[in-house]
Amino acid sequence: MRLFKRLDFWLIAGFILAFFFILPFVPVIDGDTFYYLGKARRILATGDLFNSQQLTTKPVLGMWFMALSLKICGLNLFGVYLWHTLFAAGTLWLLYYFTRKHFAQRTALCSSAILLTALMFFYQIASPMLDIPMLFFLLLGQILALEYLQTEKPLYLYGLGMAAGLGFLTKGLLPAALPFLTAGVYLIVTRRERVWRTGLGQQIVRLAIAGIIFLTLCSVWLIPQFQNHGAKFGAALYSENIERFFHPIDETGGYREVSSGVQIDPHLNILYLWLGFLPWSPLIIPAIHAAYKNKYFGRRPEILFMLCWFFLVLLLTSVSGHYKGPRYLLPLFPPLSILCGAFLTSSAANKYAKPISLSFFWTGFVFAGLALALPFIKYTHGEEVYLPVVLPFLICFTICLFGSAWLSRKNSIAQFTIYGALISYIILFTCASAFLPGVQFPERYVNPQIRTLK
Repeated sequence: MRLFKRLDFWLIAGFILAFFFILPFVPVIDGDTFYYLGKARRILATGDLFNSQQLTTKPVLGMWFMALSLKICGLNLFGVYLWHTLFAAGTLWLLYYFTRKHFAQRTALCSSAILLTALMFFYQIASPMLDIPMLFFLLLGQILALEYLQTEKPLYLYGLGMAAGLGFLTKGLLPAALPFLTAGVYLIVTRRERVWRTGLGQQIVRLAIAGIIFLTLCSVWLIPQFQNHGAKFGAALYSENIERFFHPIDETGGYREVSSGVQIDPHLNILYLWLGFLPWSPLIIPAIHAAYKNKYFGRRPEILFMLCWFFLVLLLTSVSGHYKGPRYLLPLFPPLSILCGAFLTSSAANKYAKPISLSFFWTGFVFAGLALALPFIKYTHGEEVYLPVVLPFLICFTICLFGSAWLSRKNSIAQFTIYGALISYIILFTCASAFLPGVQFPERYVNPQIRTLK
């Protein structure tokens, strides 16, 4: 049947299979998930919607969504995953809608598929926390910012104020500030070409209204916290959103990382991006290069806006050396997915066929070596319990990379890589649901295992 040859059919089917039929059987073992789960359960138990009785720097919107999901579905894996999965679907829909409007349906489909199958995005969908909801509101804010810059319709700017407020209520300053920062960089780059139809005074009034909308939404959480905790809350909020970003201080598993100054680690950032954006990492440099030259896509403001977004986040994250690097690079993924989607659906990809093929091949070679080495490594903390989950995934993922290397010279790389990545992830979740519930963790992992929902 022709239906089974359609990429959009397989994307929807793969998403539903992985996130609505496989994930609810995979135990949650990420400590951060249990932190937010505890907050959501406290909201349900006490009725304190704002978690204001305890000083916390984590905004409440994500906990509200999780609490609502648990209220509807009960305290089970499906209830834990549901709200997060819906935000992931919403993020993909936003990306598809924007790209179809400004490019073409084929480009939109390819860009959405690239985002869905990027390793860190797919992993984060399977880890119910605040990163995916944050990405949803960030993407919404960036879309509204660009629409306003192109049309100067005030409703887009007011919508941006609302998206920034909801982003702040989800995960603090980053999703609130980034759309405005990106728009500022874009305005600086295009200052010689831009002609404003609206006067400066009217622009200031519109910005003031957007700011009022933003502050009104933020006050829903900020005012109760300040009322109960005063200056301590302000200091903690500054530490969480500013100091912790530029001077990373975090603690996990008894290990404490302390930075005495700003950490500038662009080399680690590039490595994290390469790992997190697999299997599409071999396209990053060619896609950015082709977009920068700008003759393949035409002089399109959308491409320039995506480049401003990409390089701004890359710069900001390069001065925040953090062990959670791949996860913190998620704000890079939407613009990069659009750039790679536009690249693959244009004639530009043919000019880079050989380096792309070699990059896929050597990436696959590294993964093949990793898959061969893992069974022979001597583990000291019981990590070998994950081998039945990780090895089948690595083998399938390696085949995907080698196949992409071979097909990249035949201009049929996109569909094969998408299918290969989806199959790899479905194998990963299937093995996780089969093996992880019976895992007996060593003593240092006993407490997380006790908390694991099955």
